[in-house]
Amino acid sequence: MKSIAGTGAFIRNMSATLAAVGVLCTAAWVAIGPRVTEWALAELGMDSVAETLKTLQEVQQRQQGTLATISQTQAQTAETLNAVVDRIAALEKSQRDDRVPPIRFLDDSMKISSGRIGQFLRFEFQFVKSRDCGRPVSDAFFVDGDGISHAFADKSSTAEDGRSISAQLSSVPAVGRFTARIPADQGVTPTGNGGFARGYILISWPDCPNVAPLRSPTAPFQIFP
Repeated sequence: MKSIAGTGAFIRNMSATLAAVGVLCTAAWVAIGPRVTEWALAELGMDSVAETLKTLQEVQQRQQGTLATISQTQAQTAETLNAVVDRIAALEKSQRDDRVPPIRFLDDSMKISSGRIGQFLRFEFQFVKSRDCGRPVSDAFFVDGDGISHAFADKSSTAEDGRSISAQLSSVPAVGRFTARIPADQGVTPTGNGGFARGYILISWPDCPNVAPLRSPTAPFQIFP
């Protein structure tokens, strides 16, 4: 009986001790548990934030790289477009230049001597040459006393191939001269008393097919019977 009573006492003491320890542990957890929890959450939160920041930085870097690529592409595209625009402008200017006559007649510079039907007349004119288009081909025409158009015959040339010699490029006016005959077999009507015929030349450039033939200013002259 004594042994059993001692064992019961021991058990009661152990239970009391364990209960006391439980109470102390509970009290301790109540005291420090929130701090531990706060610390754990803080630690876990910092890790999460750091990971999130790292991810955001990587995304930002990728976005910056993409923006840099887009900016570079836009710059290259703008440069290409500017080059295309410049090329088109150059082509348009070239096409316009291709149609511009290479010479310009000076106003009132054309002079034609008077003469009889069948005779040679002398032509003289001034012009400025702005670009080279090879040797020109020229023909001379006139309107007689009855207002009928005719072509001068046997127009002279300074070249064996029938073309006029090209003048040098210069801002100083050059002088052109040639002779041509009033045809005797085309029914040319004299100008009569006080009347005038009017003559001109028409120049074309075979080496510049886009240039339309250029007509000179007309010049008055008389046709005698």
